[in-house]
Amino acid sequence: MSARDRASSRFPLAQLGYVVTAVDLSAKLLEELARNRGDLPIESVRKDILELSPSLPSSAFGVAVCMGDTLTHLASFGDVQRLLREVHRVLRSGGTFVIAMRDYTQELRGDARFIPVRADEQTIFSCFLEYEGDHVRVYDVIHSRRDEGGWDMRVSSYKKLRIATDWLEKRAREAGFEVVSSGGVLVLRRP
Repeated sequence: MSARDRASSRFPLAQLGYVVTAVDLSAKLLEELARNRGDLPIESVRKDILELSPSLPSSAFGVAVCMGDTLTHLASFGDVQRLLREVHRVLRSGGTFVIAMRDYTQELRGDARFIPVRADEQTIFSCFLEYEGDHVRVYDVIHSRRDEGGWDMRVSSYKKLRIATDWLEKRAREAGFEVVSSGGVLVLRRP
């Protein structure tokens, strides 16, 4: 597989012909993107997604995508509302905002709170969830095989917002969006 084919399979919007603007605070992630994008039309902006102004002009984009747990990583529900307003500002009329996120509103109990993420011969990665009101604390537990035998364990944790889909839809409407579809993926349109 050529470098372009590998890049294309990882960046489907660019492969479909969209000029992609990736926004992230992490210089490391943006550097990785630059190394792997090949010659696809992807530019990067090192910026907090809550502060798209003035980096991104009003009505400049046809599509915005917020995948994974980006929304749940925001610090507060107020930040979620702020992001909805910012994205509404940068989308042109008829533009689409696609949001995919995990639903943490239903508390898992007992051993259901232990989630296998991935494993191979050298690494076992799992998570543990602990519910704290409006947040869930996610513990990443990584076991790495030592060359001389045995395993090392690293644990880190962070909070995620527990965002209900109906709450998000209501806030999206308040920000000026129409809800096109919901469920596992929320699709919004700027009228």
